[in-house]
Amino acid sequence: TSKDPRAASLHHLLDLLPQMSHPPYVILLENVTGFVDTDSHRLLREVLLSMRTRFKDTGGEPREGSTATGDRDAEEEGSRMALPYYEVEEYLLSPHQLGIPYSRPRFFCVARCTAEGQGRREGEERDGGNEGGKGE
Repeated sequence: TSKDPRAASLHHLLDLLPQMSHPPYVILLENVTGFVDTDSHRLLREVLLSMRTRFKDTGGEPREGSTATGDRDAEEEGSRMALPYYEVEEYLLSPHQLGIPYSRPRFFCVARCTAEGQGRREGEERDGGNEGGKGE
């Protein structure tokens, strides 16, 4: 854990995230570029990349190396595997790259759910449910 008191809120959220029954579909985090060299960054990546979806049917034989550790039924059945819950992308961007007249670069992390339907409320569509502006 970080000794920096400014990281306490992030650490609290990272403690809660794996316990949520409906984790957020997208997480966006912004920080100073020095964040990438901290224990908090390591913990963020560890938590996001360790979360798994419920087991998904692969429709056949498991792919090599895709056994679901800790789930005896999945191992015996051989046709289900745990998938990463979040796909994580990290960027170091300067506002100048986006046409904003401000020069201080920032760290951005975007974590997006990889499982269709996970993280959204029942009936909620990815595009808001209003395709092309038509109110059907």
